Amino acid sequence: MREFELKPCPFCGGGVRLVESNDGEDAYIQCREVKMHRAMWFDGDNNAANEVAEQWNRRDNRNASHD
Repeated sequence: MREFELKPCPFCGGGVRLVESNDGEDAYIQCREVKMHRAMWFDGDNNAANEVAEQWNRRDNRNASHD
């Protein structure tokens, strides 16, 4: 599995991980602290992990619920 630098969870501020299917067509972000599944999900593309990481890091943090 490839490693991506990802922003922290917008809900708890904890670390997250990117989970990718073996064929690379499905990927999602999971919070390591609260195990919030599928915060963002992409499928049907061999480049899903890159897409989900890019979208996750592009999100707006102004309304994050942690300090």
